[in-house]
Amino acid sequence: MFPLLIPVLTAAIAAIAVLSAAGVARNATRYAAKLSALQKAHDANYAALDSFRQAFLDATDSVQRYTFHVPFQDRLRTRGSSREQFDQIAPWYEPAVLSVQKLRALRHTVLLSDMTSALYMDANDVFQNVLSAERQTTASDPSLAGAADEPDPLTRCIEALGADQRALLEAYPIDVPRRRKNARNQVSHTEP
Repeated sequence: MFPLLIPVLTAAIAAIAVLSAAGVARNATRYAAKLSALQKAHDANYAALDSFRQAFLDATDSVQRYTFHVPFQDRLRTRGSSREQFDQIAPWYEPAVLSVQKLRALRHTVLLSDMTSALYMDANDVFQNVLSAERQTTASDPSLAGAADEPDPLTRCIEALGADQRALLEAYPIDVPRRRKNARNQVSHTEP
């Protein structure tokens, strides 16, 4: 009887070992997939932020070139500007408008911190005041008015975008966060 039990016990132990190894392999595969998904999402956020930061730098450059090359009194107005005036300032105006439009389009693809978002809105106001002469209520150049603060809104926004990039790099996921069973149960109880 004992000789018959040895192969049965060996087979049972082998089955348990195989099932345990399969469970470990399945959990390891899930863990690796979750970590990979977290890292890919993080990489996508970083790439979007990097593209937005570069577009912001390009818009700042283009708007400043427009400001330096076109005096305030010669800037386009919806009423009173002729085609000849537009043709004279087009080499500086068109790149500035296009870069600001690209920046606005990219704004919807990136998650900014609350502070950076507020600074972007201030910088966007400066861009709009420069590109739309009608929006300006004073005779002073809006780019100079925007730069009167030290540091100016454009520089503060560039610095905030850099801080957001640093924060993303420091928060790169190297581990899958563990969820508590109680937190999962609370979520399932609150869902309708």
